[in-house]
Amino acid sequence: MKRLKIVLSALFCIILFSACNSNDLEEETVDSNTGTFTVRTRTPGTEAEVSYPLVLYVFNALKCCAAQSVQSENENVVMSLPAGEYNVYAIGGVDNLSLPEMANAQSTSLLNLKSAEQAYGDLMAAHSSVSVVAGKSQDVNLQMERKVMQLDKVEMKNIPQGTEQVSIVISSLHSGIKIDGSYSDNKDYSYELQLVKQEDNTTWSATPSAFLLPSDETTVSVKMKIGETEKTFAYTGSDKFVANSHFTITATYQAQKLEMKFTGAVWGEDKQIDFSLVDDNPNPGTSTGAQIFKVGDFYKGCYVFEVDENERIAKVLSSIEKVPAPSDPKKTIALSTNAEITEIINGYLSSWTVEGIAVQWRVMNVDEAQILYDNYTAINTALSNQCATALSTETYYVNDNQEYKKCELKAKTFKPVANPKNETILRPIAEIPF
Repeated sequence: MKRLKIVLSALFCIILFSACNSNDLEEETVDSNTGTFTVRTRTPGTEAEVSYPLVLYVFNALKCCAAQSVQSENENVVMSLPAGEYNVYAIGGVDNLSLPEMANAQSTSLLNLKSAEQAYGDLMAAHSSVSVVAGKSQDVNLQMERKVMQLDKVEMKNIPQGTEQVSIVISSLHSGIKIDGSYSDNKDYSYELQLVKQEDNTTWSATPSAFLLPSDETTVSVKMKIGETEKTFAYTGSDKFVANSHFTITATYQAQKLEMKFTGAVWGEDKQIDFSLVDDNPNPGTSTGAQIFKVGDFYKGCYVFEVDENERIAKVLSSIEKVPAPSDPKKTIALSTNAEITEIINGYLSSWTVEGIAVQWRVMNVDEAQILYDNYTAINTALSNQCATALSTETYYVNDNQEYKKCELKAKTFKPVANPKNETILRPIAEIPF
Protein backbone atom coordinates (compact mmCIF):
# COMPACT_ATOMS: atom_id res chain seq x y z
CA MET A 1 0.00 0.00 0.00
CA LYS A 2 1.30 3.41 -0.91
CA ARG A 3 1.95 6.01 1.76
CA LEU A 4 0.42 9.43 1.49
CA LYS A 5 3.00 11.97 0.48
CA ILE A 6 2.77 15.65 1.43
CA VAL A 7 -0.95 16.24 1.84
CA LEU A 8 -2.66 13.90 4.28
CA SER A 9 -6.00 13.91 2.51
CA ALA A 10 -7.60 12.86 -0.72
CA LEU A 11 -10.83 13.88 -2.40
CA PHE A 12 -13.79 11.77 -3.34
CA CYS A 13 -15.84 13.23 -6.15
CA ILE A 14 -19.50 12.39 -5.55
CA ILE A 15 -21.54 13.59 -8.46
CA LEU A 16 -25.30 13.53 -8.40
CA PHE A 17 -26.96 13.52 -11.78
CA SER A 18 -30.38 12.70 -13.17
CA ALA A 19 -30.86 9.57 -15.26
CA CYS A 20 -31.56 11.68 -18.33
CA ASN A 21 -31.51 15.31 -19.44
CA SER A 22 -34.39 17.73 -18.91
CA ASN A 23 -35.88 17.08 -22.34
CA ASP A 24 -35.96 13.33 -21.78
CA LEU A 25 -37.65 13.51 -18.36
CA GLU A 26 -41.10 13.90 -19.89
CA GLU A 27 -40.64 10.90 -22.15
CA GLU A 28 -38.83 8.47 -19.85
CA THR A 29 -40.44 6.56 -16.97
CA VAL A 30 -37.57 7.32 -14.53
CA ASP A 31 -38.68 8.50 -11.09
CA SER A 32 -37.92 12.21 -11.08
CA ASN A 33 -37.41 12.09 -7.27
CA THR A 34 -34.43 9.76 -7.62
CA GLY A 35 -30.90 11.02 -8.04
CA THR A 36 -27.75 9.07 -8.84
CA PHE A 37 -24.43 9.22 -7.01
CA THR A 38 -21.33 8.51 -8.99
CA VAL A 39 -18.52 7.96 -6.51
CA ARG A 40 -14.95 8.30 -7.69
CA THR A 41 -12.15 7.53 -5.26
CA ARG A 42 -9.76 10.07 -6.72
CA THR A 43 -10.28 13.59 -8.00
CA PRO A 44 -8.88 13.85 -11.53
CA GLY A 45 -5.63 15.83 -11.72
CA THR A 46 -4.66 15.41 -8.03
CA GLU A 47 -1.72 13.46 -6.58
CA ALA A 48 -3.33 12.70 -3.24
CA GLU A 49 -3.61 9.01 -2.38
CA VAL A 50 -6.24 6.99 -0.57
CA SER A 51 -6.00 3.77 1.48
CA TYR A 52 -7.76 0.78 -0.07
CA PRO A 53 -9.93 -1.16 0.25
CA LEU A 54 -12.43 1.49 1.19
CA VAL A 55 -16.05 1.26 2.31
CA LEU A 56 -18.82 3.85 1.87
CA TYR A 57 -21.86 4.08 4.13
CA VAL A 58 -24.76 6.41 3.33
CA PHE A 59 -27.28 7.29 6.05
CA ASN A 60 -30.71 8.91 5.80
CA ALA A 61 -31.38 10.09 9.38
CA LEU A 62 -30.34 7.10 11.52
CA LYS A 63 -30.90 4.45 8.84
CA CYS A 64 -28.15 3.14 6.59
CA CYS A 65 -29.63 3.16 3.09
CA ALA A 66 -26.55 2.28 1.03
CA ALA A 67 -23.15 0.65 1.52
CA GLN A 68 -20.47 -0.12 -1.02
CA SER A 69 -16.84 -1.23 -0.99
CA VAL A 70 -14.21 0.25 -3.30
CA GLN A 71 -11.14 -1.85 -4.05
CA SER A 72 -8.98 0.55 -6.06
CA GLU A 73 -8.70 4.09 -7.37
CA ASN A 74 -9.87 2.93 -10.80
CA GLU A 75 -13.19 1.64 -9.52
CA ASN A 76 -16.31 3.83 -9.73
CA VAL A 77 -19.46 3.23 -7.69
CA VAL A 78 -22.93 4.26 -8.77
CA MET A 79 -25.75 4.64 -6.22
CA SER A 80 -29.35 5.70 -6.96
CA LEU A 81 -31.07 7.39 -4.02
CA PRO A 82 -34.31 9.35 -3.57
CA ALA A 83 -34.13 13.09 -3.01
CA GLY A 84 -33.43 13.94 0.62
CA GLU A 85 -30.79 14.65 3.24
CA TYR A 86 -27.94 12.17 3.61
CA ASN A 87 -24.71 11.67 5.54
CA VAL A 88 -21.95 9.97 3.58
CA TYR A 89 -19.09 8.30 5.48
CA ALA A 90 -15.93 6.77 4.02
CA ILE A 91 -13.44 4.55 5.86
CA GLY A 92 -10.25 3.59 4.03
CA GLY A 93 -7.74 0.83 4.77
CA VAL A 94 -10.33 -1.59 6.18
CA ASP A 95 -8.70 -4.88 5.13
CA ASN A 96 -8.42 -6.22 8.69
CA LEU A 97 -11.58 -4.67 10.14
CA SER A 98 -14.86 -6.39 10.84
CA LEU A 99 -17.53 -4.39 8.99
CA PRO A 100 -21.26 -4.36 9.84
CA GLU A 101 -23.87 -5.30 7.27
CA MET A 102 -25.90 -2.41 5.87
CA ALA A 103 -29.04 -3.49 7.76
CA ASN A 104 -27.21 -3.33 11.10
CA ALA A 105 -24.94 -0.35 10.45
CA GLN A 106 -25.12 2.84 12.47
CA SER A 107 -22.84 5.84 12.19
CA THR A 108 -21.49 4.91 15.65
CA SER A 109 -20.95 1.23 14.80
CA LEU A 110 -17.53 0.11 16.00
CA LEU A 111 -15.11 -1.34 13.45
CA ASN A 112 -12.87 -3.72 15.42
CA LEU A 113 -10.00 -5.86 14.20
CA LYS A 114 -11.14 -9.23 12.87
CA SER A 115 -8.80 -11.00 15.29
CA ALA A 116 -6.21 -10.20 17.95
CA GLU A 117 -3.47 -11.46 15.61
CA GLN A 118 -4.22 -8.82 12.98
CA ALA A 119 -3.03 -5.22 12.87
CA TYR A 120 -4.54 -1.92 11.80
CA GLY A 121 -3.89 -0.64 8.30
CA ASP A 122 -3.45 2.95 7.18
CA LEU A 123 -6.93 3.97 8.32
CA MET A 124 -8.50 7.10 6.86
CA ALA A 125 -11.97 8.56 7.31
CA ALA A 126 -14.18 11.24 5.80
CA HIS A 127 -17.72 12.56 6.13
CA SER A 128 -19.99 14.93 4.28
CA SER A 129 -23.64 15.97 4.55
CA VAL A 130 -25.36 15.77 1.19
CA SER A 131 -28.65 17.33 0.16
CA VAL A 132 -29.98 15.42 -2.84
CA VAL A 133 -32.20 17.59 -5.02
CA ALA A 134 -34.23 15.80 -7.70
CA GLY A 135 -33.24 16.63 -11.26
CA LYS A 136 -30.06 18.49 -10.31
CA SER A 137 -26.38 17.58 -10.36
CA GLN A 138 -23.81 18.50 -7.75
CA ASP A 139 -20.28 17.67 -6.69
CA VAL A 140 -19.55 16.74 -3.07
CA ASN A 141 -15.96 16.42 -1.86
CA LEU A 142 -14.98 14.13 0.99
CA GLN A 143 -11.60 15.07 2.49
CA MET A 144 -9.88 12.01 3.90
CA GLU A 145 -8.06 12.28 7.22
CA ARG A 146 -5.57 9.76 8.54
CA LYS A 147 -6.82 8.25 11.81
CA VAL A 148 -3.70 6.33 12.84
CA MET A 149 -0.15 7.06 13.87
CA GLN A 150 2.78 5.02 12.60
CA LEU A 151 5.60 3.62 14.70
CA ASP A 152 8.54 3.51 12.30
CA LYS A 153 11.46 2.41 14.46
CA VAL A 154 12.45 1.53 18.02
CA GLU A 155 16.14 1.45 18.94
CA MET A 156 17.75 0.89 22.35
CA LYS A 157 21.49 1.36 22.73
CA ASN A 158 24.11 0.35 25.29
CA ILE A 159 21.97 -2.51 26.58
CA PRO A 160 24.07 -4.65 29.00
CA GLN A 161 25.69 -7.74 27.52
CA GLY A 162 23.98 -10.85 28.75
CA THR A 163 20.54 -9.37 28.18
CA GLU A 164 18.33 -12.08 26.72
CA GLN A 165 15.18 -10.19 25.76
CA VAL A 166 14.13 -6.57 25.23
CA SER A 167 10.56 -5.54 24.43
CA ILE A 168 8.48 -2.38 24.45
CA VAL A 169 4.76 -2.01 25.17
CA ILE A 170 2.66 1.01 24.17
CA SER A 171 -0.65 0.95 26.01
CA SER A 172 -3.80 3.01 26.71
CA LEU A 173 -4.44 3.20 22.97
CA HIS A 174 -7.95 3.54 21.57
CA SER A 175 -9.29 0.06 20.85
CA GLY A 176 -11.35 0.75 17.75
CA ILE A 177 -12.75 3.23 15.26
CA LYS A 178 -16.37 3.96 14.34
CA ILE A 179 -18.00 4.45 10.96
CA ASP A 180 -18.22 8.20 11.62
CA GLY A 181 -14.44 8.34 12.13
CA SER A 182 -14.52 8.83 15.90
CA TYR A 183 -12.67 6.47 18.24
CA SER A 184 -13.91 3.88 20.68
CA ASP A 185 -14.38 5.14 24.23
CA ASN A 186 -12.28 2.19 25.43
CA LYS A 187 -8.54 2.84 25.66
CA ASP A 188 -7.40 -0.66 26.55
CA TYR A 189 -5.50 -1.64 23.41
CA SER A 190 -1.79 -2.42 23.85
CA TYR A 191 0.91 -2.91 21.27
CA GLU A 192 3.93 -5.02 22.20
CA LEU A 193 7.09 -5.22 20.11
CA GLN A 194 10.02 -7.59 20.58
CA LEU A 195 13.38 -6.02 19.70
CA VAL A 196 16.23 -7.85 17.97
CA LYS A 197 19.83 -7.80 19.15
CA GLN A 198 22.20 -6.29 16.59
CA GLU A 199 25.77 -7.30 15.68
CA ASP A 200 27.41 -5.06 18.29
CA ASN A 201 25.57 -7.05 21.02
CA THR A 202 24.53 -3.85 22.81
CA THR A 203 21.97 -2.38 20.41
CA TRP A 204 18.45 -3.78 20.20
CA SER A 205 16.07 -2.50 17.54
CA ALA A 206 13.08 -3.15 15.32
CA THR A 207 11.42 -1.35 12.40
CA PRO A 208 7.77 -2.36 12.63
CA SER A 209 6.20 0.43 10.52
CA ALA A 210 3.11 -0.38 12.58
CA PHE A 211 -0.11 1.59 12.29
CA LEU A 212 -1.70 2.23 15.68
CA LEU A 213 -4.73 4.13 16.87
CA PRO A 214 -3.71 7.20 18.90
CA SER A 215 -3.83 7.78 22.66
CA ASP A 216 -4.62 10.69 24.95
CA GLU A 217 -1.41 10.16 26.93
CA THR A 218 2.02 8.68 26.42
CA THR A 219 2.08 5.28 28.16
CA VAL A 220 5.19 3.21 27.45
CA SER A 221 6.98 0.41 29.26
CA VAL A 222 10.25 -1.33 28.42
CA LYS A 223 11.05 -4.85 29.60
CA MET A 224 14.58 -6.23 29.82
CA LYS A 225 15.38 -9.80 30.82
CA ILE A 226 18.92 -10.31 32.16
CA GLY A 227 19.39 -13.85 33.39
CA GLU A 228 16.70 -14.52 35.97
CA THR A 229 16.08 -10.80 36.49
CA GLU A 230 13.45 -8.84 34.59
CA LYS A 231 13.61 -5.06 34.72
CA THR A 232 10.61 -2.94 33.76
CA PHE A 233 10.81 0.76 32.99
CA ALA A 234 7.46 2.57 32.88
CA TYR A 235 6.46 6.03 31.78
CA THR A 236 3.10 7.80 31.67
CA GLY A 237 2.93 11.43 30.63
CA SER A 238 0.49 14.03 29.40
CA ASP A 239 2.07 14.15 25.94
CA LYS A 240 0.00 12.40 23.29
CA PHE A 241 0.59 9.86 20.56
CA VAL A 242 -1.44 11.72 17.95
CA ALA A 243 -2.93 10.52 14.69
CA ASN A 244 -1.38 11.54 11.39
CA SER A 245 2.11 11.20 12.87
CA HIS A 246 5.26 9.16 12.43
CA PHE A 247 7.10 8.23 15.64
CA THR A 248 10.57 6.93 16.31
CA ILE A 249 11.58 5.83 19.81
CA THR A 250 15.26 5.78 20.75
CA ALA A 251 16.81 5.05 24.13
CA THR A 252 20.26 4.75 25.70
CA TYR A 253 20.83 2.68 28.84
CA GLN A 254 23.54 3.94 31.20
CA ALA A 255 24.10 2.17 34.51
CA GLN A 256 20.66 2.08 36.08
CA LYS A 257 19.23 4.80 33.86
CA LEU A 258 17.48 4.54 30.52
CA GLU A 259 17.25 7.78 28.56
CA MET A 260 14.41 7.67 26.05
CA LYS A 261 13.44 10.07 23.29
CA PHE A 262 10.34 10.21 21.13
CA THR A 263 10.58 11.97 17.79
CA GLY A 264 7.31 12.56 15.98
CA ALA A 265 6.89 14.07 12.52
CA VAL A 266 3.40 15.37 11.86
CA TRP A 267 3.96 15.99 8.16
CA GLY A 268 5.62 19.36 8.45
CA GLU A 269 5.68 19.68 12.24
CA ASP A 270 8.26 17.96 14.44
CA LYS A 271 7.42 16.77 17.91
CA GLN A 272 9.84 15.41 20.47
CA ILE A 273 9.23 13.97 23.93
CA ASP A 274 12.23 13.42 26.21
CA PHE A 275 12.25 11.59 29.52
CA SER A 276 14.36 9.31 31.70
CA LEU A 277 13.57 5.87 33.09
CA VAL A 278 15.29 4.51 36.18
CA ASP A 279 15.10 1.29 38.13
CA ASP A 280 17.30 2.06 41.13
CA ASN A 281 15.60 1.90 44.53
CA PRO A 282 17.27 4.31 46.99
CA ASN A 283 14.52 3.90 49.57
CA PRO A 284 13.17 0.32 49.59
CA GLY A 285 9.55 0.06 50.63
CA THR A 286 8.52 3.51 49.45
CA SER A 287 10.27 4.05 46.12
CA THR A 288 8.17 3.82 42.98
CA GLY A 289 11.06 2.14 41.15
CA ALA A 290 10.67 2.86 37.44
CA GLN A 291 7.93 5.46 37.79
CA ILE A 292 8.79 8.73 36.06
CA PHE A 293 7.47 12.07 37.30
CA LYS A 294 6.87 15.29 35.41
CA VAL A 295 5.33 18.47 36.77
CA GLY A 296 1.74 18.55 35.59
CA ASP A 297 1.26 14.79 35.60
CA PHE A 298 -0.90 12.88 38.06
CA TYR A 299 0.27 10.12 40.39
CA LYS A 300 -2.42 8.00 42.03
CA GLY A 301 -4.86 10.80 41.29
CA CYS A 302 -2.65 13.45 42.93
CA TYR A 303 -1.18 16.40 41.04
CA VAL A 304 2.64 16.47 40.69
CA PHE A 305 3.65 20.09 41.37
CA GLU A 306 7.42 19.78 41.96
CA VAL A 307 10.12 17.30 40.92
CA ASP A 308 13.67 17.28 42.28
CA GLU A 309 15.79 15.15 39.93
CA ASN A 310 18.88 15.44 42.13
CA GLU A 311 17.16 14.28 45.31
CA ARG A 312 14.86 12.01 43.27
CA ILE A 313 11.78 13.30 45.08
CA ALA A 314 8.42 14.20 43.55
CA LYS A 315 5.98 16.29 45.54
CA VAL A 316 2.29 15.64 45.02
CA LEU A 317 -0.78 17.54 46.16
CA SER A 318 -3.46 15.48 47.88
CA SER A 319 -6.48 14.78 45.71
CA ILE A 320 -8.76 15.63 48.65
CA GLU A 321 -8.97 18.38 51.25
CA LYS A 322 -10.68 18.88 54.61
CA VAL A 323 -11.49 21.64 57.11
CA PRO A 324 -10.03 20.53 60.49
CA ALA A 325 -12.03 21.08 63.64
CA PRO A 326 -11.24 20.44 67.34
CA SER A 327 -12.71 17.30 68.82
CA ASP A 328 -14.14 19.43 71.61
CA PRO A 329 -17.18 21.23 70.12
CA LYS A 330 -16.72 24.05 72.67
CA LYS A 331 -13.37 25.01 71.09
CA THR A 332 -12.60 26.61 67.75
CA ILE A 333 -9.50 26.80 65.57
CA ALA A 334 -9.58 30.59 65.65
CA LEU A 335 -9.17 30.61 69.42
CA SER A 336 -6.60 27.77 69.59
CA THR A 337 -2.89 28.12 70.25
CA ASN A 338 -0.30 26.91 67.76
CA ALA A 339 0.33 23.86 69.94
CA GLU A 340 -3.38 23.04 69.96
CA ILE A 341 -3.63 23.51 66.20
CA THR A 342 -0.58 21.27 65.74
CA GLU A 343 -2.27 18.52 67.75
CA ILE A 344 -5.48 18.85 65.71
CA ILE A 345 -3.62 18.84 62.37
CA ASN A 346 -1.47 15.86 63.37
CA GLY A 347 -4.60 13.95 64.24
CA TYR A 348 -5.95 14.51 60.74
CA LEU A 349 -2.63 13.71 59.03
CA SER A 350 -2.16 10.45 60.94
CA SER A 351 -5.27 9.03 59.30
CA TRP A 352 -4.91 10.76 55.93
CA THR A 353 -5.03 8.16 53.17
CA VAL A 354 -4.87 8.22 49.39
CA GLU A 355 -4.99 4.79 47.78
CA GLY A 356 -1.59 3.73 46.47
CA ILE A 357 0.44 6.28 48.48
CA ALA A 358 1.98 4.90 51.66
CA VAL A 359 4.23 7.81 52.71
CA GLN A 360 3.34 10.27 55.48
CA TRP A 361 1.35 13.35 54.48
CA ARG A 362 2.28 16.78 55.84
CA VAL A 363 1.26 20.44 55.65
CA MET A 364 2.81 22.41 52.79
CA ASN A 365 5.57 24.86 53.69
CA VAL A 366 5.79 28.46 52.48
CA ASP A 367 7.92 27.66 49.40
CA GLU A 368 5.53 24.91 48.33
CA ALA A 369 2.51 27.15 48.86
CA GLN A 370 4.24 29.76 46.70
CA ILE A 371 4.45 27.22 43.84
CA LEU A 372 0.73 26.52 44.12
CA TYR A 373 0.04 30.26 44.21
CA ASP A 374 2.19 30.93 41.13
CA ASN A 375 0.52 28.14 39.15
CA TYR A 376 -2.99 28.38 40.56
CA THR A 377 -4.83 28.57 37.22
CA ALA A 378 -2.83 25.83 35.48
CA ILE A 379 -3.19 23.50 38.46
CA ASN A 380 -6.93 24.05 38.71
CA THR A 381 -7.34 23.44 34.99
CA ALA A 382 -5.50 20.13 35.33
CA LEU A 383 -7.51 19.17 38.42
CA SER A 384 -10.77 20.00 36.68
CA ASN A 385 -9.79 17.91 33.66
CA GLN A 386 -9.26 14.98 36.04
CA CYS A 387 -12.57 15.70 37.84
CA ALA A 388 -10.51 16.25 41.01
CA THR A 389 -11.15 18.77 43.78
CA ALA A 390 -9.94 22.17 42.59
CA LEU A 391 -8.04 24.61 44.79
CA SER A 392 -10.35 26.95 46.67
CA THR A 393 -10.24 30.73 46.95
CA GLU A 394 -10.41 30.30 50.74
CA THR A 395 -7.32 30.13 52.97
CA TYR A 396 -5.13 27.04 53.33
CA TYR A 397 -2.89 25.85 56.15
CA VAL A 398 0.80 26.51 55.60
CA ASN A 399 3.70 25.55 57.88
CA ASP A 400 5.97 28.56 58.39
CA ASN A 401 8.93 27.36 60.49
CA GLN A 402 6.74 25.11 62.63
CA GLU A 403 4.07 27.77 63.04
CA TYR A 404 0.77 27.10 61.36
CA LYS A 405 -0.47 30.06 59.36
CA LYS A 406 -3.07 30.63 56.65
CA CYS A 407 -2.66 31.88 53.10
CA GLU A 408 -4.80 32.47 50.06
CA LEU A 409 -3.62 30.72 46.91
CA LYS A 410 -5.57 33.12 44.73
CA ALA A 411 -4.92 36.60 46.09
CA LYS A 412 -3.39 39.76 44.68
CA THR A 413 -0.25 39.09 46.71
CA PHE A 414 1.09 35.94 48.32
CA LYS A 415 1.48 36.43 52.06
CA PRO A 416 0.99 33.80 54.78
CA VAL A 417 -0.49 35.34 57.91
CA ALA A 418 -1.03 34.15 61.46
CA ASN A 419 -4.19 32.89 63.11
CA PRO A 420 -5.89 30.31 60.87
CA LYS A 421 -9.66 30.66 60.67
CA ASN A 422 -12.26 28.05 61.49
CA GLU A 423 -12.77 27.66 57.72
CA THR A 424 -9.06 27.30 56.84
CA ILE A 425 -8.53 24.23 54.64
CA LEU A 426 -6.03 21.40 55.05
CA ARG A 427 -4.63 20.21 51.69
CA PRO A 428 -1.52 18.20 52.58
CA ILE A 429 1.31 17.12 50.32
CA ALA A 430 3.47 14.00 50.11
CA GLU A 431 7.05 13.39 48.98
CA ILE A 432 7.35 10.38 46.68
CA PRO A 433 10.85 8.89 46.25
CA PHE A 434 11.64 7.58 42.77
